[in-house]
Amino acid sequence: MLSPSSLVENVDSLISFPDVALRVNQLVNDPDSSAADIASTIESDPAITAKLLRVSNSAMMNNGTEITDINRAITRLGLRQVNELLMGIDVSQSFDKMPNQIVSLTNFWQHSLYCAVIARKLATQIKCDQANSAFSAGLLHDIGHLIMFSRAPDASEKALTLSLEDYDDSEIFLAEQETLGFDHSDVGLELARHWNLPQILQDCIYAHHEPYKLENPATLVWVIHIANSFAVLAEINSENIEDASKIKDEAWEVTGLSPAALPDCIAFARESVEDILSSFSAN
Repeated sequence: MLSPSSLVENVDSLISFPDVALRVNQLVNDPDSSAADIASTIESDPAITAKLLRVSNSAMMNNGTEITDINRAITRLGLRQVNELLMGIDVSQSFDKMPNQIVSLTNFWQHSLYCAVIARKLATQIKCDQANSAFSAGLLHDIGHLIMFSRAPDASEKALTLSLEDYDDSEIFLAEQETLGFDHSDVGLELARHWNLPQILQDCIYAHHEPYKLENPATLVWVIHIANSFAVLAEINSENIEDASKIKDEAWEVTGLSPAALPDCIAFARESVEDILSSFSAN
């Protein structure tokens, strides 16, 4: 019987373990480690290094000074920011070769990057305590989809069809729950636990559609909830908030944001994502 745990079981035989990100996370939290130790660990993987530099020089992060190496990225962005960016990049890279016949990886990462860029913009705007985690949380919020598309393609395709027929393609998680008894957020949480990702990332992955699933959702969970819907609108170039998943009223109350932020977010996201999409969608 399909379940989130059965889909994630033996997943490391299909996708690569994000060891660079997890090793860097340990170093960042080790008072005896240095910036040089962290830089050399990142640079041990040229593909990750290239992606991190690409993101660091994107419209989302750029302040006019080009970052040409990891040491400079650490100096300008800070260890915590580099650590959080790396976490999202390395986990996403793990899926580069995972087989999947249901969705284009370019389309998948486009939505994920829109969510990541918008989440970071909104979290920074409201001075969210977890703003450094916003990019990674947005980038990884849908990783459960990739597991489902690869390991349960028939059930996933059935849920997609049901979503188009009964949920206007905006509430796929409800179609998944109806079809399988769980949804991609449950699978994503199982994977995040399996890889021991930071708790804030686990929470955002698990509750991005339904923050109330958590007893006391962090502000960033609400930001990702908003950013996910804004990302859908960026994809279809719409400023009609009714065209995406409904945003819970409490999201606006908790974050202090409003739908008025939408046009600026869409414009900013489309500019930023164009810079870095090719790095994430390459197979």
